[in-house]
Amino acid sequence: MATRNIYLKIEQIAGYNPVSPEPKPVPPRAYRRDCMRNMGDESGATPAAEVDARAFTAIVYREYLDSAYTIPRH
Repeated sequence: MATRNIYLKIEQIAGYNPVSPEPKPVPPRAYRRDCMRNMGDESGATPAAEVDARAFTAIVYREYLDSAYTIPRH
C-alpha cells in the first residue's frame, strides 16, 4: 500500500455567522431570511439582534498538499 501524507491545519474564523456569513456577497444572495411569518415579522427577515446572537468563532480543518501549509487542496 502506498504511503499518503495528509496535512491538516486547524484555522479559526472569528465572528462567523451562519445566518449572515458574508457582509456583501457577490453575486447577491438572500441571507438573513427565515420562514416565520408571525405578527410583527411579516417580512421574513431575521432581526439584527438575532443575527448578532448567532455569531461564534468557528474552527475549520483545511487540507494542504505540502508540509509547509502553502498549497491548499481545493
